[in-house]
Amino acid sequence: MGLFITGLIISGSLYLNQPPVVHTEITPPEEIVEMAPIPLSELYILTGFSCYDPYCVTASGGRAGPGMVAANNLDLGTKIRIDGLGDYVVLDRCGGCVGAWLDVWFPSREEEVQFGRQEREVMILEGGE
Repeated sequence: MGLFITGLIISGSLYLNQPPVVHTEITPPEEIVEMAPIPLSELYILTGFSCYDPYCVTASGGRAGPGMVAANNLDLGTKIRIDGLGDYVVLDRCGGCVGAWLDVWFPSREEEVQFGRQEREVMILEGGE
């Protein structure tokens, strides 16, 4: 078992019969590098919506389509990753969505119903607006 002392420098030579000299110099810590925050995921309730007629305009002004979700608690334009589904962008608002709730766009009513209601981890990749 050894003794570990930090912050001390011992110099001298035992071969020259010189006593060791103890320096109490403290080496400054290495430069602190700031790292980007790690995106945290949160559990969301997901439901589907389908709007495939030409009059279906989102809150962001575009048409509903692949890769978009509706949410009330995230800014329009927020990029997210839904576990098991992929990356999406918040482009719409949803009626009745409260808190951590997303409506995921599907191209047909059948796919929307088949998706049902699920709970999945959602990671915010980049804020919107």
